[in-house]
Amino acid sequence: LAFADMDLDAAELAGNVTWTAPLDASQVTHYRLYLALSAAGASRHQLGADVPVATSLPHIPFNTPKGSFSHLLVYTVSSLAEQ
Repeated sequence: LAFADMDLDAAELAGNVTWTAPLDASQVTHYRLYLALSAAGASRHQLGADVPVATSLPHIPFNTPKGSFSHLLVYTVSSLAEQ
């Protein structure tokens, strides 16, 4: 996962998010971006809409409030589960 915050305000986020897809993404229907309090996803909050698999560069818009969140997470979603 790579993200460079382009928003100049310390309490806000903005920028492109990139990640490496799983080795076997045949069952992945889309991805979800979250802000969370921990790497395990504590109190996670979804950022924007689901991201289609074909999208390689989702963007967090300027002035997105950071709140008390400290982690940016990407989850895969299939017809069976989110992980």
